[in-house]
Amino acid sequence: MTDAPPQAEGKGLARSAGALAGLKVIDLTRVLGGPYCTMVLSDHGAEVVKLEPPQGDEVRDWGPPFDDKGDASYFLGVNRNKRSVGLDLSKPAGREVLLRLLEGADVLVENFKPGSMEKWGLGYEQVLRGRFPRLVHCRVSGFGADGPEGGFPGYDAVLQAMVGLMSINGTQDSGPTRLGNPIVDIATGLFSAIAILMALQERERSGQGQFCDMTLHDCGMALLHPHAANYLLNGKRPAPTGNPHPNLAPYSKFRTRTCEIFVAAGNDPAFRKFCDFLGIGEVARDERFATNGGRVTNRGALTEILERRFAEEDGHELTRRMLAAGLPAGRELKMAGVADIGELLMPDLVDGYLAGMGLRPRGWAQGSTPEQRMQEARDGRGNPQRRVHIERTGASDAFVALGERRADLAMSTRAPNEQEASGVQRSLGIDLVTAQHENVLALDGLAVIVHPDNPVQRLKMEQIRDIFAGTITNWNAVGGPNRPIRVLAREANSGAAEQFAETVMGEKQVAQSVERLGSSAQISNNVAAEPGSIGLVGTSFVGRARALNLVASCGIEFPAGGFEVKTQDYPLERRLFLYSGAKGNAMVEDFLRYVASPAGEEVIQDAGYISLQPMVGTREYTQFRLLDATRAAPSAPDPRYTQAMADYSIAVRQALRLSSTFRFDQGSQALDTLGQAEVERVAEFLKRPENAKYKVSVLGFSDNLGAFGQQRSVSEKRANEVAKQLRQRGVTVGQVAGYGYVAPVACEDDANAPTKNRRVELWLTQ
Repeated sequence: MTDAPPQAEGKGLARSAGALAGLKVIDLTRVLGGPYCTMVLSDHGAEVVKLEPPQGDEVRDWGPPFDDKGDASYFLGVNRNKRSVGLDLSKPAGREVLLRLLEGADVLVENFKPGSMEKWGLGYEQVLRGRFPRLVHCRVSGFGADGPEGGFPGYDAVLQAMVGLMSINGTQDSGPTRLGNPIVDIATGLFSAIAILMALQERERSGQGQFCDMTLHDCGMALLHPHAANYLLNGKRPAPTGNPHPNLAPYSKFRTRTCEIFVAAGNDPAFRKFCDFLGIGEVARDERFATNGGRVTNRGALTEILERRFAEEDGHELTRRMLAAGLPAGRELKMAGVADIGELLMPDLVDGYLAGMGLRPRGWAQGSTPEQRMQEARDGRGNPQRRVHIERTGASDAFVALGERRADLAMSTRAPNEQEASGVQRSLGIDLVTAQHENVLALDGLAVIVHPDNPVQRLKMEQIRDIFAGTITNWNAVGGPNRPIRVLAREANSGAAEQFAETVMGEKQVAQSVERLGSSAQISNNVAAEPGSIGLVGTSFVGRARALNLVASCGIEFPAGGFEVKTQDYPLERRLFLYSGAKGNAMVEDFLRYVASPAGEEVIQDAGYISLQPMVGTREYTQFRLLDATRAAPSAPDPRYTQAMADYSIAVRQALRLSSTFRFDQGSQALDTLGQAEVERVAEFLKRPENAKYKVSVLGFSDNLGAFGQQRSVSEKRANEVAKQLRQRGVTVGQVAGYGYVAPVACEDDANAPTKNRRVELWLTQ
């Protein structure tokens, strides 16, 4: 959305103002079908003026994600290149403004309930046709104004069911399944744009406008090819077939020894070539399979033959050979795991990966269950090349799926526990917690959110615990207004809930009165709408709510910001993991390389998550850390502590912290695999021309175990190890020092405090 009319210059690769430049469109539509239509017109140069009700198009709130103005991506995606004006058509003054705007307009698009325009004295036949004879008026509705369902509202999912789209999607086992995207709404928008363009063409001949009556029902019915044509010819009711094509065979996925692949043979010569390649030329000469019609009729017998042939093949190598031979075959990649990753981040990463290979993703479709989604990508000739499946489960289920070879990658917000790791070890013979199989995808944190008007800015961890335990039930108990607290959280078996229970709740239980919702997005929307509410979401889902600062028992305060999470000092930070299963899966390796590339990092940041790339902190952060160090100091410190504290203050007072942090096992000075990877990222970051001005100070810290002298000694050894690794990679290192148990980032009563505090920080000076 913009506040100014589209530029008269070309858009994208266009060399003109667009094919529809000079066309003026008044857009009264909301949600998706109508806005999608006017988006198509605006993309090609039309001037679109969107007239919204005073409260705005309701999909402005359909998020997260939200932009910095608070508008949801759902709204932004279909309202680009438009000007927006608030207008109340229920009032005479609003209707008068609309009539004035129509004086210079070519097209009016609206999706009010049929009869609404007539009720307001704006009906096409009664008013608009006579006053604006060249106007093209397009109405988008569920069923039109007349007929058995005339005047009834229409919704995409309901229409998918009514017209039969759900009946042909899914499998025999799953039954009818909704397509994953709002296909009826989108198709109606496209058909409406076509209708408007045809009406404008007719106006060039006759000089007269038209009324285009577009319905979701009719447009949905138009999408039923070839199933409707099949039914009209053979009288057989279409049924869900899953992956197989109803009119082609073979056109489906097959399991090989190492993975599943997708095979398509769209004509008889291709099938003969396919069989010759596999060394089963006799199958193509079998009268049952010699023609496509015969193969479709005898699909079961053909599938058995091909499954036996593929059973001992390495699917990755077979696919490579088939593609080299000019045969259409595509690799499959299956992922399972936590919904926060599978919903928000992974689809964007997959689309970027496929597009980067020069393939054309077709759009995400519903799988055989509501938790499953599938993306297919094709080459320039329309041949399937890659398929990716995402199943949104929990972390535990993902590790089981990995061990049972039902998933190639497990998406998780935690490391596997001993039982889960042992299960994969027994099944696949691999150790998941190694650099070869454990991949940190991104960083995230859990944010405690409140309504933006709530005056409470920070809460102690024990206050948060008591609120979720049901001990504190009114905001006035924590310095807020006299208002009951409504508490919202994820399901108890979600990764977010498990982490919160472990790090915050301790031995206390979350109260039964806490409302459990299925996604962070739902929690964020509810909190932003209810002044008395509090919720727990991933930091990327804060949306229009506001995140509270968290205060530890010893006074350390943590904003829920990206930099704080990136340092991994934030008490509710979490890593997003991708665990790979069996070795030798080339598609998995390709995808993981993409995720770690600059293009993958950009997708991660655009999705609202925190990438692993180093980040430079602010002066404000430095001051905040020095203040926290003072708060956390013991009341009667060892004189050596006091000196170390003074040394630390001098070292960082004029410095900026780099987000990269290295942590160590107790008694160890060696970097683990994650630490080694971080050294590489830091070295690459500091070698960039814009960062050549920096010199790196390497500062070590310890837990509070043992005498202070021992603490300082081991912290210095760890700092020296990191400095050595950086120097080996060409980084200019300045000061190297250890400060022992100074400036802790976790209080002593925190079970994770020793691990958190055994660390090496990097600070930059010029």
